[in-house]
Amino acid sequence: FYYLYQLAVYSVWFWFSYMFPVASMLASVVLISAAIRIFVTRNAQSVIAEVTKVTTTVQVLRDGAWKAINSTDLVPGDVVNVTVDDHEGSSENLLTCDLVLLSGTCVCDESALTGESMPVQKVPVPKDSVKMYAPSTCSRNTLFAGTTVLQAGSGKDSDQVLAMVVVTGINTSKGDILSAVLFPSKILFKYDEELRAVFLLLGAYAMVCFALTLYFQDLSGSDSSKVTKWAYGIFTVSQILSPLIPIALVVGQINSSRRLQAIGVFCLNPARISIAGKIRLFGFDKTGTLTKDGLDFLGVMEVQKKKYSVEESEDTSVSVMVNSMFSEQKAGAGSTLGPMATVSEEGTSALMMQALATCHSVAKFGTSFVGNQVEVNMFKSTGWELVENLGKPVEVWPPARSEGGAAPKPVTLIKRFEFDHTRMTMSVITLDHQGEYHVFCKGSFEKVGELCDAALRPDSYYDTARRLALDGCYVLGMSHRFLGKLSAQEAAQLGRDDVEKDLTPLGLVVFRNELKPDTPDAIRSLKEGNVRSIMITGDNAQCGHYIAFACGMVEKDVRVILAETVNVNGSVQVIWDWAERRTPDEPGKFSTDKVLQMVEQEVVIKGRAGSLLELAVTGKAFDLLKQTGEMDELLFYTRIFARVSPENKMDIITMHCNKGLITGMCGDGGNDCGALRLAHAGVSLSEADASLVSPFTSKTKSVMSCVDLLREGRASLHTSFASYKFLITYGQLFSILKLCCYWYGVIMCNMDYLMIDGVAVLSLSYGMTLSQPLDKLGKERPTSSLLGPTTVASALGVQVINLSFLIGALFYMKADDDYVEWPSEYAEGASWWLLGDNWETTVLFIVVYFEFVTAAGIFTFGCTFRKAVWHNWLLCLFWAGLWAITTSLLLSDSSDFTQTFHIASEQFNKEGTTSSVWARYQEEGGSTSAAMSFEFRMGLWVIVQINLVLMVMWQLFVVEGFVAEYFRKNYPSDRPKFRL
Repeated sequence: FYYLYQLAVYSVWFWFSYMFPVASMLASVVLISAAIRIFVTRNAQSVIAEVTKVTTTVQVLRDGAWKAINSTDLVPGDVVNVTVDDHEGSSENLLTCDLVLLSGTCVCDESALTGESMPVQKVPVPKDSVKMYAPSTCSRNTLFAGTTVLQAGSGKDSDQVLAMVVVTGINTSKGDILSAVLFPSKILFKYDEELRAVFLLLGAYAMVCFALTLYFQDLSGSDSSKVTKWAYGIFTVSQILSPLIPIALVVGQINSSRRLQAIGVFCLNPARISIAGKIRLFGFDKTGTLTKDGLDFLGVMEVQKKKYSVEESEDTSVSVMVNSMFSEQKAGAGSTLGPMATVSEEGTSALMMQALATCHSVAKFGTSFVGNQVEVNMFKSTGWELVENLGKPVEVWPPARSEGGAAPKPVTLIKRFEFDHTRMTMSVITLDHQGEYHVFCKGSFEKVGELCDAALRPDSYYDTARRLALDGCYVLGMSHRFLGKLSAQEAAQLGRDDVEKDLTPLGLVVFRNELKPDTPDAIRSLKEGNVRSIMITGDNAQCGHYIAFACGMVEKDVRVILAETVNVNGSVQVIWDWAERRTPDEPGKFSTDKVLQMVEQEVVIKGRAGSLLELAVTGKAFDLLKQTGEMDELLFYTRIFARVSPENKMDIITMHCNKGLITGMCGDGGNDCGALRLAHAGVSLSEADASLVSPFTSKTKSVMSCVDLLREGRASLHTSFASYKFLITYGQLFSILKLCCYWYGVIMCNMDYLMIDGVAVLSLSYGMTLSQPLDKLGKERPTSSLLGPTTVASALGVQVINLSFLIGALFYMKADDDYVEWPSEYAEGASWWLLGDNWETTVLFIVVYFEFVTAAGIFTFGCTFRKAVWHNWLLCLFWAGLWAITTSLLLSDSSDFTQTFHIASEQFNKEGTTSSVWARYQEEGGSTSAAMSFEFRMGLWVIVQINLVLMVMWQLFVVEGFVAEYFRKNYPSDRPKFRL
């Protein structure tokens, strides 16, 4: 509509032959911008269409026979044979629909869909499961559309990899994401809501100007028809709303997007960049985001007669990690963890070795392993070999013995129950070489401890695991259950609930979760930028506690209280206790009401002067607190969300958004896809060029990308508002200029308009969008309110100064002895080309042009969010060039150059004048008048320079100085307050 409106207005300009070059240029800008927008939209749609219309040839079971058909002919219920084309880059390996895997295993690349950079193993849907299949909850059994099959291996029951089509087309998981890309949920930002009010105000102002235009033409005595007066009114209205407004707002975002891309951050939706400039809270996944992708395997702590294999020391800063297979030496105070160690056959029990070698979901991909990196490192530490035979169960073989030793015996994997986020465990049923069946269960140490026989569980099991986690270790529990000799049918009929009970603890499996080198710097930069950071992790609270302290998310003098759930007389309740070790005289086990009272009153903890409290909650506690409504009150005091499910992550982001916070989320694109999509600015750390699950993708896989995004976001938002204020000022000044012209019955020449619309506005608007962000994130966020005090004070103050000096310049003109008022009564209103030979147009053009140029410079101030204006060398070049040209036009003697602009240094009212208006004036008895003297022109130049200085002082010292500080202190916003 906006483009049609502008073209309709410019058609009037063409019809009236008024400012034809300017009309041509501005109409070209509108047409070009519309064409670019159409091209970009069409190109994006073509790319999406190309992605969505990928077709392959598949083998499908129809009428009892295998047939090769086009993938577009697949329907839900079809059974297909999943194969892999060995040709590199073949599109035949790309899945075009969502399928559930029935037999065999697959290794898939899901980076294009989720951003997960590591290949993902897919396993068949359990045949004995009582749980209803759903792609969202059974992702390990689902082959998603848009992903690539890297490897397909048959199962023991079939020589083929079979999968059944679940959904096709737009209903697939990829279709859901594409729908969100094509039709995103509209995020109404503050300036979006205020834009309507701005247009209403400008519309009302335009109507007033239209009426004044008609009235002033009557007062000036010009001989104009009603059509001419109406056309002049349209000209005034059309320049109040510049066609460059939507273009200038978008160009700044595009420039920011290019700068982000140059540092490895790719953006699917540039409009989100400006929104990122207002982010107040950033949520971070832990593993692979704050910490390195891989975990260093440290070793195991085996249960031996209800005691750990190595004696623990109360003086150690890190609990004993490794059993005697690594070192017989007791860890001393202040000791550090060594590198990843290899499990030895001599130092580790046979059951633990079998557990480490079998209780995982690792698969072979060529000569390497794929799967969860924790499990890959765990399996590698055993030195065992993984053998996947066609049509046979997977076997693991111990390393070959030295000469004279017993021959190695394999362990066969009979059944695997994949990791379940709800259960927080995975388990396998194995068959040893003696024909006896075993169950090995691995998972969170808390859950494994619950599943084990309490009589066999060491008394220090939980305390030791928590101490390890508090020292930065990733701790898993490992357990075993002996099933004895069973028939193959009996073993196959065993369900998950049958095997994951009455377990015997084997010990703890310990990994080291190291921070990425730049994580502390990124968190510190966010704090310095007044952005709160929170951790949203599926790991345990103790490990999250350690990482939060290590990266600076929680200050050193702060204590953390953890909320967990306990079963009291059959009722699940939330209990709060210190996350770290406490002294015997410190109270523990707080109620939720007590904790809320403590954090609200900022209680000083005994023994730690000045220390405050932070909260941590587990996923189960979060769910319970959310049900009771207490989580709403505790939300801004909670720093660590641990043991949370993907659904919990989405709820946490949604709750913060519902509190009115502009929220960011950073993760690896795995189980946090939903949270990344719900956040205002989701950053996926992935090696893919772009991930469809989030607006931003960082190939550097560094959380410092979030800081870079915020720097660019704040600069982009400030630039957008600078462009907005400049073009609004342009419209306001131009309307005043027009009204003054109609008051005097004059019209500037085409070159004057060309210098304003064609040169100044285009060059300065473009130059303003090139401002770069600060190298460091500042404390303040730019305003996002079009009608806020900062924006209004800036634009309105500049307008008042400009109007005052324009009026002053006109009075200065009238006071000059050589001035003779333009005889508008002798002009023909339609002959606009005859109305520029006078002092009035020169004064109006010179004053307003300097004000245009100065406005572009002062609105580009703002070292709080962007580099100083002189770093924008192109804008400075434009500004200096236009200032020099205008000064030259005013102060130079009359020449061909000045006469092109009808500058009054030329004597218009002279004997033998070529102006028909002045000729008629002289015929009616008027006398000749002199050209503008140099003294007058120098005085006018001094006036506009004082105008320039006052505009600079207003913006620099008032708007961005004490006025802004005054409003911040005395009229604080009602936005939520929380600790950074």
